[in-house]
Amino acid sequence: MRRRTYGHPRMFLLAARLGGPRYHAVGLVEELDQLALRRGGGAMTAHDIAILAATAGFDGDLAGLLAETGWLVPDDTGWRYVATARTTSLRARPERTVVVAPAPAPAQAQTTLALVAPPAPNDAEFGRFWAAYPIRRDRKKSREIWRVKRLDRLIDVILASIERQRTTRAWADGYVQHPSRWLRDERWNDETTARSAAVAADPARDERLRALRTWENTDA
Repeated sequence: MRRRTYGHPRMFLLAARLGGPRYHAVGLVEELDQLALRRGGGAMTAHDIAILAATAGFDGDLAGLLAETGWLVPDDTGWRYVATARTTSLRARPERTVVVAPAPAPAQAQTTLALVAPPAPNDAEFGRFWAAYPIRRDRKKSREIWRVKRLDRLIDVILASIERQRTTRAWADGYVQHPSRWLRDERWNDETTARSAAVAADPARDERLRALRTWENTDA
């Protein structure tokens, strides 16, 4: 559409009938111009006008309005677009390209991994450890560490280690860790040296261990 068309009297009349700004009328005529071009010279049916009305968002008798303002005249096939010398050259303008964004891919279901809690400890096995360990402090914490580490399967290894560590110098002198820390640090894996084994038959050591155990058990 030529720039001079914007000031055409029909454009002012159409804008007045639409009851809006002139660019609304200009846009409607541009759509009408392109529709006529696609129909091969200006002939169009009532269906074409209905499509134009839907495109422009016009609610009413668009054909009657365009005929009243001089843009359409009745024809044997329906309507014919009236293009004045200054209105249009009926040259095609580039087709509008509507870019449709791809629909977002459905969110992948997130797999929730169920945390499998360690099984409850076998109280009988934990009781064997508790009875064998020289001191008895913080039973609740010790039992929780036993459960988390699943130490039922290592009960024989743990009991054997306790018996070996009874012969160590540290234990003979009363330096015995609390059971919870001993379990946490996996001290059953400690190696007992030959020097440590040399104190195995020390009665004084055994007496100190018994005294330590008696004192510790007063607050078990």
